[in-house]
Amino acid sequence: MTNQCKLFDAVNAYLDGEAGDKAAEIERHLTNCATCRAYAQEIKRVDAALRTDITETKAPASLRARLEEKDERFAVPVHSRSSTRRRFMVGLGMAAGVGGIAIAATQLLTDPGRQEMAPTLFGDFATLLAADKRLDFDSTKPSEIFAWFKPKLPFSLPNLKALQDMGPQGGRLCWLMERRTAAFYCVSQGDSFCLYVTDAGALVVNKNAPLPLGKIPPVLIDHMGIRGAFWQTRGLAFAIVGQPSIEKISMLADGLREPA
Repeated sequence: MTNQCKLFDAVNAYLDGEAGDKAAEIERHLTNCATCRAYAQEIKRVDAALRTDITETKAPASLRARLEEKDERFAVPVHSRSSTRRRFMVGLGMAAGVGGIAIAATQLLTDPGRQEMAPTLFGDFATLLAADKRLDFDSTKPSEIFAWFKPKLPFSLPNLKALQDMGPQGGRLCWLMERRTAAFYCVSQGDSFCLYVTDAGALVVNKNAPLPLGKIPPVLIDHMGIRGAFWQTRGLAFAIVGQPSIEKISMLADGLREPA
């Protein structure tokens, strides 16, 4: 699609959750620019189609090996964050097709109002790794990270006392699942992961799992080398997604969850 709007690149960054402090400005622009708005709607529609069945489909071993070897046909420069995310999502769609579950570009989610956390956050974390783990704000002090996030989020962050023991390295302000999301980047014993916090309204883990609340344990997912735990508390959705083992991800989630 050709777009001559001077904010076209900024719109792409916004769609990939990389607009940072410019998110509100891009939202206003999309309200007034019909061309960019139509482009954004098309990208969201295609992304939604590609995300369908992500947690249920696995590429053949031969294809996964080629991807892990960074076959030059799929190579993406690490500085190209928006391209990385889209190629990651398209790669998942290709894997599904090879496995006999072709995903048509016109396929939409059964419930357009529902947003699935697992496909989006797994893709975001993969993008972060491909982009050399670039952060919006670097700090190992939770108080400084919280202060940076505070004026940028439409909700109040909980205390999260356990964050200090998780090896915080900084934060990223993302636009994911059609809402602003705080992503705390952490490193523990050499494994990196993100703690995502956002508004829980209309979110599910994936099409087969609602977002657990109260005494219900977090939903745990292990998919192609990335693991995640998903839950909600007091109207906020939480997810830990990254490289640690599923056992460690579960332990980290238990340390963050409030007593029911």
